[in-house]
Amino acid sequence: MSLSIISLNVNGMKNKKKRLILYEWIKSSNADICLLQETHCCNLEESNLYSKEWCGKTFWILGTQNSKGLACLIKPNLDINVLSNEDYLDGRVQLVQIHIDELKLSIVNIYAPNVANDRKNFLKLLNTKVKEISNGEYNDLILCGDFNCAQDPKLDRRN
Repeated sequence: MSLSIISLNVNGMKNKKKRLILYEWIKSSNADICLLQETHCCNLEESNLYSKEWCGKTFWILGTQNSKGLACLIKPNLDINVLSNEDYLDGRVQLVQIHIDELKLSIVNIYAPNVANDRKNFLKLLNTKVKEISNGEYNDLILCGDFNCAQDPKLDRRN
């Protein structure tokens, strides 16, 4: 069994044109699962609309109008059983547990704070949470997301 997963920081999805272009790009990538960070999706009405536009299974962790928000988009027609979608660490961690064929998998979608001290504390808490998850029934674990870390800040940061 081969499973393709991609992860993208989308910096907001409120603009319909941007959202539809994003969905087309994801579909053209032929990824089975796409994890999104910083969706800025902040209510069920929005998540329901975005889900209809995607035409496949979606799972959302709500953020605010201007920050946070996580999503897991499943390729339309992929035969996958999603067992849970859980929110941890104030909307910055999404745990999606899936069963596909004989594989039981925990996928962790992460959007870390961009302030260094907040990120340091977050990563300590994340480490504890990941240890808890990996000790559960789903031993196979994938971590994806935006850790807001730059190896060389002069090269890797726009601001």
